[in-house]
Amino acid sequence: MIRACAHRARGDAALVCEAIALRGLAKLWIDRLPVDGWMRAADDRIGGARHGTLDDLDRITDPVLRRWWPTRTTCLPRALARYVMARRRGLPVVFVMGVRESHDVLQAHAWLELDGVPILEREPTDYRVTWRHPEEPDR
Repeated sequence: MIRACAHRARGDAALVCEAIALRGLAKLWIDRLPVDGWMRAADDRIGGARHGTLDDLDRITDPVLRRWWPTRTTCLPRALARYVMARRRGLPVVFVMGVRESHDVLQAHAWLELDGVPILEREPTDYRVTWRHPEEPDR
């Protein structure tokens, strides 16, 4: 039991570090590259397989990327970081951006989909899709 808890704690620490590092990279990509450059940079970081499940990603990335002050971020860098993390774990996620009008204001949002269904998402995805990567989901 103790060994299993210690193994999970090491895995959680690795996920936290990975999320923080990718969040920093995502902010750099957004500031310095055009949109298609973001995705090329993200795809270049996928590399070899990593451990962790979709539930692990949600459990770790939600507090680290959404709520914890030093690393809290908006949807765009959060979705880019989660895209790389999910792809590293063999999940064929799609990065999606969309817009909607709310109270005469145009709002934008970025999220991930798996098999056409939004994942790791707390906000309603009633946005009109404007861009997705890859355009055709992996099968």
